[in-house]
Amino acid sequence: MVCMPASVGYIASDLGFTINWHKFTPPSQCITLLGLNIDAIRGIVHIPEKKMQEITDSADLWSNKQTASKKELQSLARKLAWAAKCAKAIPLAFNP
Repeated sequence: MVCMPASVGYIASDLGFTINWHKFTPPSQCITLLGLNIDAIRGIVHIPEKKMQEITDSADLWSNKQTASKKELQSLARKLAWAAKCAKAIPLAFNP
């Protein structure tokens, strides 16, 4: 017997589990996990476009700055450190 994902959700709900239907998604081979897009079919992991745009916009903003607060520096450092970790980990995750 094959169950459709929605019917599994309804069964779980009938058994007393609380289902967050907003977050409920059917099985997929492309997912976003820890801020990275993972395509299991093609073996590709990449940083989402929105996140890349945010990093690029920050870099553009910083290219014209002459002074910055500690909070602004910390924010930039967090973004760049996250991107660097992703760039380092991506090739290792799907090494053929």
